[in-house]
Amino acid sequence: TVVSGYLVERLTGMEWDRALRERLLDPAGVPGMVTLPDDVIHRRFAVGHVRAENSNVQVLHARPMPRAIGPAGSTLWSTATDLVRFARTFLDGGLEVLSAAAVDAMHAPQIAVPPTLLADHWGLGPYRKTWDGVVLHGHSGTTTYGSSYLLWVPSKGFAIGTVVYTPTPR
Repeated sequence: TVVSGYLVERLTGMEWDRALRERLLDPAGVPGMVTLPDDVIHRRFAVGHVRAENSNVQVLHARPMPRAIGPAGSTLWSTATDLVRFARTFLDGGLEVLSAAAVDAMHAPQIAVPPTLLADHWGLGPYRKTWDGVVLHGHSGTTTYGSSYLLWVPSKGFAIGTVVYTPTPR
């Protein structure tokens, strides 16, 4: 994923954050998704916490991962509402952000994985799971700041997003 982000930089001539903003997030109608810490401070976002040795919970001030791995999602902040708005890109045939063929390719199963709660197959980005004959797609991520899940069901036009911030043990 990080190498793909570097390729985006080389092909667009833009830094990853700018390319993501101008080519995907803004056209998809999710201006609340941000990748730069300077943008986070202007929005209502929860921050990560750690449990200190004395068992008190303290705000996590250090970045959990270097910005260089931003394309892997380590520096993407969002609300659950914006996650669901972003899912429209996959539910509505690309929303003129991605081609319908690109969305279809992302949804197509690429690699079978041992069945888990969330996935039977990996696609080009999203995972895929079939429950009672209904195919759902999703993507999730976890950092020291918290976890997020985005699941969408194209056949039902339905999406759900969650963002959870919890104290983590040190």
